[in-house]
Amino acid sequence: MGGKKYYIIESVIIISTIIVSFIFWEQKDLVLYSILIMGTSLSMLAMTCNRKLKKEVLQTTEELKEANKDLLLQQEKIHNLAYYDGVTLLPNRTYFIDALKTVLEESKFTGNKFAILFIDLDKFKQINDTFGHDIGDVVLKIITKRLKKRLKSNGLLARAGGDEFFVLLKDIETEGEIINIAENILQSIKRPVITDKCEFYVSLSIGISIWDDKIIDENQLMKYADIAMYNAKKMGGNTYRIYYEELSKHEMENLMIANSLRNAIAKDELNLSYQPKIDIDSGEVVGMEALLRWENSEIGQIFPDKFIPIAEDTGLIIPIGTWVIKEACKMNKSMLDLGYPPMRVSVNISAKQFKDVNFINIIKDTLKDSGLPANQLELEITETFALIDVKNTIEMLSKLKEIGVYISVDDFGKGYSSLNYLRDMDIDELKIDKSFILGLTKNPKNASIAKTIIMLAHQLNMNVTAEGVEKVEDLLFLKSNKCDKVQGFYYSKPVTKDIFIDYLNEYNKETC
Repeated sequence: MGGKKYYIIESVIIISTIIVSFIFWEQKDLVLYSILIMGTSLSMLAMTCNRKLKKEVLQTTEELKEANKDLLLQQEKIHNLAYYDGVTLLPNRTYFIDALKTVLEESKFTGNKFAILFIDLDKFKQINDTFGHDIGDVVLKIITKRLKKRLKSNGLLARAGGDEFFVLLKDIETEGEIINIAENILQSIKRPVITDKCEFYVSLSIGISIWDDKIIDENQLMKYADIAMYNAKKMGGNTYRIYYEELSKHEMENLMIANSLRNAIAKDELNLSYQPKIDIDSGEVVGMEALLRWENSEIGQIFPDKFIPIAEDTGLIIPIGTWVIKEACKMNKSMLDLGYPPMRVSVNISAKQFKDVNFINIIKDTLKDSGLPANQLELEITETFALIDVKNTIEMLSKLKEIGVYISVDDFGKGYSSLNYLRDMDIDELKIDKSFILGLTKNPKNASIAKTIIMLAHQLNMNVTAEGVEKVEDLLFLKSNKCDKVQGFYYSKPVTKDIFIDYLNEYNKETC
C-alpha cells in the first residue's frame, strides 16, 4: 500500500510540473522555469531515496526476526540438552534435583510431606550386553511410557541415568498412598516388553524415602532412597522398600563399601595373597591359590566375605575379577621367568563373571598378554552356580578346555553335589570344602564324606585337593586315603607375593 501511495504522489508531481512548466515557458520566464524543474528533480530524488530506505528497513527487520527465531530455537536446544534426557525425553537428574530443592524449601514452611522413589531396572545390563544399546533404548522408552501412564499427574518422573529413574511425589497425606503408587508401578512392568527383536520380562527395584523435618537437604533424601532401593535388590528385586532409620547403619556401611569399591582398583588398594598347594606324596609346592585382599585408605582392611557379596550385587565383580585374573597370570609368569618350576595359579570365578559374554575373550587376552601357558591357569567354579544353567556351564567349560585352562570345582560337597553334572561337565579337579576337613579325625561323618569324595573323583579321573588342612592328623588321614593335594594353615596362610617366594625357597630347601 505504501509503495502505491508513493507512485500516485510522483504521478501528481510530474503532471503538475508539466502544466506549470508549460505556463512558465509560454510566459518566457526562464528563471522560474529552471527553479521549478530543479525543485521537482530534488523532490523526485528524495522520494526515491525514501522508498529505497524503507525497503532496506523492512528487509533488515525480517532478517532480525529470523535471527531471533534461530536464537530462540538454539536456546531451547541448549535447555533441553541441559535438563532433559535424549532417549526417553524425560526430565534428567539435573532437572529433578532442582525441582526437589524447590519442593524441599516449600515443605520446610508448609510442613507438607512428600516422597521420592528411586527406581532401578533389575538386570537391565544383560539386555544391553546381549542385544545392544539400541534395543536397550527401545525397552527404556516402553518402560517410560508405562511409568508415565501409571503416575499420570501424581508425580514428576525423571531419568536418573542408565537404568535408573526418579519419581517426586508431592503433598502426600499417608504412607499408604506411596505404597499404592509403588505397587501400581511394579504391576505395570509385569507384562512383557515386546520389541521387533525379542520379548523381555523386566522387573524393578524401588527405594522410597519420605521427607520429614529431620531431613536436612535433598542429598540426604536421595541417599535414603538409594539405601532402600539397594535393600529391595538384596531381597531379590521386583519389590519396593521404604527407608527407615533401622536400615541406616547396616545399609550405610554397605553403601560406603560399594562406593569405595568403585575406586579401589584406580587407587591401587586391591592386592593378591597366595596360599601354596602341596602335593601330598612328594611334599612339593605344585600350585598356589590367588586370594583377593582389600586395604581401604579410610576404612582399613575389609575382608572378602564382606565386600565380595557387595561386588556381586553391584556388578563390580566383573572389573575386579578381571583384574584378579590378570594380576595372578602376571605373577605366575614372573615366577617362570625367574626360573621356578611350572605351577598352576588358581583363581576363583564368580557366577556373574562366568555368565559375562566377554569372559572367554578376557581369558584368551590375559593369557596372550601375560605370556603364561594356558595349562598354568586354574579357574575355580562352585557347584552351586555351575548347576544354575547346566547347558551354559557345559558350553563355557568346553570353550575353556579348548583354550587349555585347568578347571576345578571349589567347595565340593557344600552345594547340590549332583553326580550328573560331574559326568557331563569337563572338570579336572574337585576341592573338598574345608567344613568337611576341620576336625576330620574326630567326626566320623566328615571322614566318610571326605573319603567318598576322593574315591568318586578318582573314579571319574579327576584330581582332589583338600582345603583347610590345619592339623597333622588330618593330613595323615588324607594321605592314607590317596588325596592328591592339600592346602591350609598347616603349611601356610595366604601371603604376599614376596613372602610366597621366600616361603617357596625355604620350603624347597627343606624338602630337598
